[in-house]
Amino acid sequence: MITVAGRHGGRALAVQASTWDDRVFAAVALHPTRTSRFTDGRPSHAEGARRAPRVVAIGETGLDYYWDYSTPDDQRAAFRWHIELAKQVGKR
Repeated sequence: MITVAGRHGGRALAVQASTWDDRVFAAVALHPTRTSRFTDGRPSHAEGARRAPRVVAIGETGLDYYWDYSTPDDQRAAFRWHIELAKQVGKR
């Protein structure tokens, strides 16, 4: 099972949950509807993706234009950043 953290506060819990059972892994990213809070600095999930051995993927990420919480430009920028992060840390 892969538990997904799609917001800032969920990353630590998803990573922690992945240690409770050998069948559980984690994916961390920033959900598209929350990308208005995204900055080009170093989002908190970046370190988790690099360090936590049970983080196996960068997700949930992508584009979600249904909800009007984040602009398409913010979503595209965050999506590109997540793709680059996944390449850098060797995650899918």
